[in-house]
Amino acid sequence: MRLRVSTSQPRIPGDSIDFRDEVMAQIFAPGDPQPKRTLTFDIEVTDEGATHGTKLRERRTFANWRRIGQMVFSDAVVSSNGDRVVHFKHPTWRDDRNDPSTASASTRRRSDGNGVLARRLLLGHALNHLTNRRQVVERRLRRG
Repeated sequence: MRLRVSTSQPRIPGDSIDFRDEVMAQIFAPGDPQPKRTLTFDIEVTDEGATHGTKLRERRTFANWRRIGQMVFSDAVVSSNGDRVVHFKHPTWRDDRNDPSTASASTRRRSDGNGVLARRLLLGHALNHLTNRRQVVERRLRRG
């Protein structure tokens, strides 16, 4: 499953624009506190994929994505607290989550200092939730 910004969304100019500023620019007009637009993501799924490479450098490719819906945001609030105030200690990466001996010795996988990993983890949790909901709905539809 993947979320893609809808093709109808305008591009926000800037080479190194912060994602929070981009989200706000999608929804609000400059200087106006009332939302004027929406931010839309297409929800796409596929059953077709292939795994390539070695165990150390595994890559996956997917094909034949199909759109099953949209997520539309009509308002937004952003904060820098996730980067500067709120800190979560994340355990190092493990190849086997039940075996502590497979933990990575590298701290770069654990934190990059800018909250990017935390944002990716939150997005990952959201995608897992959506995937689980999709599976529940598909099971109910199969049952009739």
